[in-house]
Amino acid sequence: METIFPCPIEGADFHLFGELVDVQCVSGQGTKVNQGRGEKFECQFNLDHFETESDPCISMYKVMPSSLPVIINLLERHPHSSQVFIPVRSERYLVVVAPSNSVGLPDMDQVRAFIAPACTGVHYFPQTWHLPLMPLDEEGLFTMIMWKQQTDADCVECRLSAPFQVSSVIRQQDTVLS
Repeated sequence: METIFPCPIEGADFHLFGELVDVQCVSGQGTKVNQGRGEKFECQFNLDHFETESDPCISMYKVMPSSLPVIINLLERHPHSSQVFIPVRSERYLVVVAPSNSVGLPDMDQVRAFIAPACTGVHYFPQTWHLPLMPLDEEGLFTMIMWKQQTDADCVECRLSAPFQVSSVIRQQDTVLS
């Protein structure tokens, strides 16, 4: 079985698959709200979607924890919408992503694994193959935002013909399957 070594998530390594959402670092001048008692900060990403995806969806995901090493046998993607996960209550969590190959399946030669801290959300671009949420160490609670048409086409799953393992050894640089 192939093994991949995760690395800490950074925008430069993740940029082909999506964007990072820093939920702790709001900076600059926000817009005053709530009679001046608060500030609103706009997120600077585009929640992409096809026009057929007409319903905005906000859900809460409560997910049991997993431990590393872990065997990955399934990835999913959302063909018609980007998807955002923002930790509400979580410690670190595992992010696994892959582009599509020439026939639209996950390109296992380009799969990447990252460890995301509790203060970082992820915004997956449409068509990005990714691991369903996998908090590490303790149960996680996440807010999910995307567009849906409320059909099976909203989420496509791929059971991997060759599952791989994500190691408990964390590298400081991004690596591919070895």
